[in-house]
Amino acid sequence: MSFFEQQDRSRRATRTLVGVFVAAVMFTGICIYFAAMLSINTTSLKWAVFGDRLSCQPIVPTSVTTSPRAISAQTTIPLLPSAPDLDYQVGRFSGLSRLGNAARRGFSSAPRPNYRSNRSVGGGYSPPGSNSPMPNCRQSAIWWDGRVLCWTLLGTAMLMGIPAWWKIEQLRAGGAVIAAELGGRRIFVEQATPAERQLLNIVEEMAIAATIAVPPVYLLDNEAGINAFAAGFTVNDAVIGVTQGSLEQLTRDELQGVIAHEFSHILNGDMAMNIRLMGVLHGILCLHLTGRLLSYTTWSRDNPLWIFGLMLRAIGFSGFISGRLIQSAISRQRELLADASAV
Repeated sequence: MSFFEQQDRSRRATRTLVGVFVAAVMFTGICIYFAAMLSINTTSLKWAVFGDRLSCQPIVPTSVTTSPRAISAQTTIPLLPSAPDLDYQVGRFSGLSRLGNAARRGFSSAPRPNYRSNRSVGGGYSPPGSNSPMPNCRQSAIWWDGRVLCWTLLGTAMLMGIPAWWKIEQLRAGGAVIAAELGGRRIFVEQATPAERQLLNIVEEMAIAATIAVPPVYLLDNEAGINAFAAGFTVNDAVIGVTQGSLEQLTRDELQGVIAHEFSHILNGDMAMNIRLMGVLHGILCLHLTGRLLSYTTWSRDNPLWIFGLMLRAIGFSGFISGRLIQSAISRQRELLADASAV
């Protein structure tokens, strides 16, 4: 295989992996939508969101006063039962009856109504003396709603987009800023040693071969290992960084190969791609952190924030791990492309 074939193969593989990365981000948004629908369907929020699509309304229990004369059939009891059943209900909710607990037990010899036997399997309720049960309020789960989809996608885009944009803006400040943060010192011709002047000559040779402007060169004096890097968002603000170990331990030809590899990263736009991927991964990580904050709310079966936060925490963590794996695969292909282009 020639080096040109290796470049074509690496570019095709990179496009495929970038497509997989975009699909993974979209799949994360879909998972968040279903997490929101599950949180709504399993809590009382279902009636507020899907009330117009349900066939009945929930029966809200109301407090019954201790005086039977204050009971209003229109406001507290949906269907008024018979007198013995009414006396039993008053004593059941308030602990009192018309003549006291002792007198209530002798008020009627009729057996107490079995309310549990009048409940249907789905939660419907049949009052005593009624042959037709009330509509079942436990409807099947609703998994499609355009309003929830729009709000979920908008919230996900904002929750991921704002941190991703902030991270990208922070990293695209310029290669000189990144090199300075790593402890690099810029090499000037007037103050350069013979070894540093040789490094500047190699960088000029590679710039002429690549037909781009000569980038600034930074030296990491405190790094004894053999390494080099290219930093910057575009070709105009790119810099080359070399460790002190590379300058001392490599020959001129070896150092030329290392510099050519870094110039390939500049020409192929690998720096901008890595910065964008890091920004998106930072946005996915913010999903996990947001879910972590929501999951710390008070636990309750009717608390949609706690349920949604727990699922958002799992989705954000799994999405971040998957994104990191795809980013590593993309970086590997870009390294192969840089090796082939350096030749």
